[in-house]
Amino acid sequence: MTLAAMGILGVMYAPAALAQGQRTPISGTIDSAGDDWLAFTDGTTLTLTPDTRITLSRAATAADLEPGMFVAITAVRDMDDYLLASIINVFPDNARGREGQFPLTGDNLMTNASIEEATIDEIGSMEFSVSFNGEMDRVRLAPGVRINLREAGATADLQPGLSADIFATDGVATNVTVYPSPSA
Repeated sequence: MTLAAMGILGVMYAPAALAQGQRTPISGTIDSAGDDWLAFTDGTTLTLTPDTRITLSRAATAADLEPGMFVAITAVRDMDDYLLASIINVFPDNARGREGQFPLTGDNLMTNASIEEATIDEIGSMEFSVSFNGEMDRVRLAPGVRINLREAGATADLQPGLSADIFATDGVATNVTVYPSPSA
């Protein structure tokens, strides 16, 4: 018998099962939402507060990247000492995170930085420089790189059927990232 068949998966994310005071990641499909609550199709319900940050994430392309943008880059270091980016999230000015480079699982690095200089060559590949904490690094886009443009959202954006990634503490959503439907 699978965990889902035993009903355990739904319980793992229920607020009552969340460790007190621990920041917990949750992913799911929105069932319904109000000004101060968010419900998922698996039965999980979270509280929304005025401090809950709601972010919309939309697919972007290399052509959308510009100097001055704040980005979070998931990459590995290649043989030429470039960061070979597999995921790039572009954040609005009001959602800039902590700058720097941080190790992830495997050989991946997370680099939170501002784009300094970007160039696109004739064949459409892209390389750019980023700066963080007084340091610089060079970035190349890997084949199939996923680029996401993040923008501030509101509770009105929490529509049924959309996917969302959330961080919650004690049943209260602190950060909600919503992904539009593929047809949007």
